[in-house]
Amino acid sequence: MLPTYQPEKADLTEAKVVRQAIKQSKKGERFVLAVSNIAFDVKADQWKVEFTEEQDVFEVIVDDR
Repeated sequence: MLPTYQPEKADLTEAKVVRQAIKQSKKGERFVLAVSNIAFDVKADQWKVEFTEEQDVFEVIVDDR
């Protein structure tokens, strides 16, 4: 389980963001994904979640709502 880290101006916790990012990616249904980076952009009010799937790396943007 991920810690419930939540940046000061964020509405969501990292754990909630990762769950939403997996749903948005639709790759989590068939493959094992590893979170390689997660960052909150306070100006854009968005989270950027970077996943690694075998040798592929892709990013999912989650609005902080």
